[in-house]
Amino acid sequence: MVSNKDKVLELDSVMQKIVKEFGCQFNSILPDNITPTQFFLLKLIYDNKDCKAADIAHFFGISPAAATNMVERLYRNNWIERIRSEEDRRVVCLKLNEKGEKLLKQIEERKFQMQLERFTNITDEELDALIAIFNKVLDTKI
Repeated sequence: MVSNKDKVLELDSVMQKIVKEFGCQFNSILPDNITPTQFFLLKLIYDNKDCKAADIAHFFGISPAAATNMVERLYRNNWIERIRSEEDRRVVCLKLNEKGEKLLKQIEERKFQMQLERFTNITDEELDALIAIFNKVLDTKI
């Protein structure tokens, strides 16, 4: 009989393979002019209105200077705008411009198509079960 410990170790091995394979496949769908980190930054800025470089530093667990450098690359590629706060001119919010939104949507569509292809042999019931299981794992406090 297989112990719970052995099953968890097997699950860990499978999850590592999935993450590696999805990561490699994701990298292959990115345009040549953007890195995975830059994509996730664009997504973070898009999803978080009034996003600041300090928010990025906190999210990634990096120094404010490192976050500023990352933001500067996005700005130089003309994917984001810097908007000064009307209330406090020291505060600079980040926002995707039209070019940045177009790039993000293009990558999101490619990523969605990749995921659809990956899950073609999975039934709706299996997907529902998988979603429920992962949500249950995420809800478990440790």
